[in-house]
Amino acid sequence: MKDQKGQRFVAAALMPWGGFVLDPYVYNELPGTEQTRWVVDPFEFLQKALRLPFMPVPDITTESGRRLLLAHIDGDGFPSRAEMPGAPVAALVLLKEILEKYRIPQTVSVIEGEIAPHGLHPELSGQLEDIARKMFKLPHVEIASHSFSHPYLWDTDVKHGIFSDSNEVEYHLNIPNYQVDMLRETQGSTDYIRKNLAPAGKPVRVFQWTGDTAPNEAALKATYDAGLLNINGGDTFISRSNPSLTAVRPHGITKGNYLQVYAPSPTRTSSPICGEGPFMDMNGFWRRLN
Repeated sequence: MKDQKGQRFVAAALMPWGGFVLDPYVYNELPGTEQTRWVVDPFEFLQKALRLPFMPVPDITTESGRRLLLAHIDGDGFPSRAEMPGAPVAALVLLKEILEKYRIPQTVSVIEGEIAPHGLHPELSGQLEDIARKMFKLPHVEIASHSFSHPYLWDTDVKHGIFSDSNEVEYHLNIPNYQVDMLRETQGSTDYIRKNLAPAGKPVRVFQWTGDTAPNEAALKATYDAGLLNINGGDTFISRSNPSLTAVRPHGITKGNYLQVYAPSPTRTSSPICGEGPFMDMNGFWRRLN
């Protein structure tokens, strides 16, 4: 290939030591769409570059030959009003119309700052906490935290430029006299759920990333230190309208000594400015009911 100065260069090659494909020549953009396609077949490229034998490989999406289903619900919008007769809070509709009817194993989280009496809605706290307790008593529901204040940025060294009118670090639930603290968001919110919402003897083991879902090593360490598994991010969007491997993300990413686990399913109802990846939150689930 040639660059703008007419100089030749190699964009991709298989070498004795392995191989490479240089950015930005990994993908081609499809004109008139927001879709991309791999220039090379990633599976064939890696097999040839690493001299791997053709053989079956483990697949964490299957068990005993059957596809696995993973379901988790982020706590966004617990106090939102559903567009249904009587305008009940979305959390109550989720409890009655989804969790009590469809008893599949799934993880459900809450945002402390949305439902606690010291949060944004003290007048609704009693009702919201009671709904959360009923959810968490269900035997097929695993308990999780979706943070204290739903931070947008977990790595303050990264700027996305989405919010140009203020410092992106400050974007979170506007809880009075609170500044984001990593331990308060992770360990603190988990302690609140254990003490106030979880049935006796039922653990809280999962933390679901918020906002851009791109924690740095320090944020990941905070969840590990709290004894929590973590999930969210990745943004897999493969669909009938975009049937390409380029829309499939990896299972996770290692940052330093810690692993962030990506959410694997393409079902999504969140805002496009958030990276909370494939999930259903309470701001959007009731639209599926209609």
